[in-house]
Amino acid sequence: MRMKVDFEELLKNLIKLYRRKYPHNPIGVLKYHLKRVGLSPTASIIILAVKNGLEVPEIDKLTSKGFTVEQAAEKIAGEVEFGEEQLEKLLRSRYVPGAYQRISIAECSEVPIGGHVSLYGRIVAAYVGSLEKDLIGDLSGYESALFTLRDHSGMILVKVAKPIDITIMRGSIVRVWGQVNRLRSGEIYISAENIVRLQPVEDDFKKLSEIDLVGLNMIPSSMDGKLIKPFKGKPADTITVQRERRFELTLCGCFLCFLTLIGIPILSIFTCCAGLILIILGLVVEHPKVKGFELAKTSLRLLLEHHPPWLRHRCIRLRLLKREIYLCARCTGTFLGYLTASIFKITFQSILYPTMLGIPALIDWSTQKLSLRESCNPIRVLTGFLLGVGFATITNFPMPVRTTIMLCFIILTAIIYSYSTKFYIDTI
Repeated sequence: MRMKVDFEELLKNLIKLYRRKYPHNPIGVLKYHLKRVGLSPTASIIILAVKNGLEVPEIDKLTSKGFTVEQAAEKIAGEVEFGEEQLEKLLRSRYVPGAYQRISIAECSEVPIGGHVSLYGRIVAAYVGSLEKDLIGDLSGYESALFTLRDHSGMILVKVAKPIDITIMRGSIVRVWGQVNRLRSGEIYISAENIVRLQPVEDDFKKLSEIDLVGLNMIPSSMDGKLIKPFKGKPADTITVQRERRFELTLCGCFLCFLTLIGIPILSIFTCCAGLILIILGLVVEHPKVKGFELAKTSLRLLLEHHPPWLRHRCIRLRLLKREIYLCARCTGTFLGYLTASIFKITFQSILYPTMLGIPALIDWSTQKLSLRESCNPIRVLTGFLLGVGFATITNFPMPVRTTIMLCFIILTAIIYSYSTKFYIDTI
C-alpha cells in the first residue's frame, strides 16, 4: 500500500516554520539540520517535520505497527515521487535584506551590492596595500589590510574596513562578516566588518583544512567577476591590525578653528562649527590601522618559533639588536637539556629512565593539543629540558632499542594529533 503524503506541501510548511524560528537564515539552518539527521534528503525532511510538530499521519500508522520513526521515514521516502530538481528549487537560499547570509564565495555575485554575507574559508594570500589604482588612493597614505579568502567554490578579496584588533596570517582559517562591494571597474570584493580566526593551521579543520594553499604568483587579479588581489599590495605572511583614533580629523578641526581668527563673520561661524565637529569625530571615531606585518620573505622565522603570531605566548621573547626574536619554549628547553646532558656526560644503566624523562613533555603537549588545558612557559621549558636529557642519554643504547622507543613516541604523537584535528565546523 502506497503512502499518500503531499511531500511538497509538507516541505513548504517546514520552510515556513523555519522562517519563523530562524529568520536570519532559515534555508541555511534547515540544510544544516537535514545533514545532521543523516538519512536521505526526503527521509530527513520527514524526520524534521515530525520533530518540529508537523502532522504526518503516515508516520503514526507505521510506528504503531512497530516501525521506528527513522524506518517509517525511509519507507515513506522510498514511495514519494519527488525529484532532486524540485527539492533543490524549494531549498534554494533566498537573500534576506539586512541579515547576514551564510553563502559560499561563488554566490557573492548573486548578493546585491551592500548586502551582508557570512563566509568561511582559508586565507591563501595576505596583502598590505591599496584597493583602488587611482591618484586619490595613492595620496591617501593609508595602507589597508587585505587578504584573499578561499573556499571550495573559489576565491575573493577581503578588505578589513572596520576597526578590529586581529593578527591575520596566511594559511589560517577564518569566518568573515562583511558587505559585498564593487569597484568602479566592476569586480566585487568583501568589505569585512568582523573577522574571527577559527583555528591556526597547525590544528586544521574538517573540510576547510583540505583547501590547499596556492602560490602567490598563481593568484590572478580577478576571476569570475570577483577581485582576487589588490592592484597595489605587498604580499605578507602576517598582518597585525589594530584600532586607532582618527587624530588627523582632530588636527583638521583645530586648523578650521584657527581660521575663525580671520574675523569673517559667516566664515568664522562655519569654520568654528565644522572644526568642533571634526575634533569630536577625531576623538571618537576609530579606523583599522596596520600596525605591523611580516613579508613573505621572512618565513624562515618559523624555524625558530614555529608558532603563528597569536600563539607567541608559547615562545620565549628575546631582544637582539633592536629586534625581537621568539624561540619556542619547549624546543628551547629540549636544546638546553640535550646540551647539559652532553656536557656533563649523563648516562643511565636502564633504558627506562630516558624513556620516563620524555613522558612529562608528551603529557604536557598532549593535554594542550587536545584543548584540555593551557600550559605555561616554565612548564614547557622544564618538560622540554627533561626531554632533551632523555634524547641525549638514549644514544648510549643499541640501535634497535632506540628505534623502538622513538617509534612508540612517534605513534603516540600521531594518534594525539589526529584526534586534535577532529574539529567540527557547522554549515549554518
